[in-house]
Amino acid sequence: MKPLKKVIKLLPECFLICSTIFYWFSAGWIINPIAIVFLLALGAQLYFKNKNAGITLSVIFSFIFCYLFLALFSDLVKLENLSEGYTILLYGSLYLGLSLCASVAMFFKYLHKSSEKKAIVA
Repeated sequence: MKPLKKVIKLLPECFLICSTIFYWFSAGWIINPIAIVFLLALGAQLYFKNKNAGITLSVIFSFIFCYLFLALFSDLVKLENLSEGYTILLYGSLYLGLSLCASVAMFFKYLHKSSEKKAIVA
């Protein structure tokens, strides 16, 4: 059971790394500085497990995915064919929703880690 718990605790960061890699390949740039910075930050977070960096990264990713939700709905309004709109809405909402859930899970993981450490000291 313990190895399974360790894997489950790493899922939000791993999902966000996969999401960043997906963004990198879909953007079409060979050298994408935004993706490189996010991959380095998430990799460092997996290695060092810093609570402040974890909270900061999760908030940044949450804002990005909320912005992308707004961009998705903005593009849906411009479509003339509703059958394409349903497909885009389904897959886009699924991807962005899972990504947002991963960033929120990461936020609460490091927020809990922060309050747990304070409780031990007090």
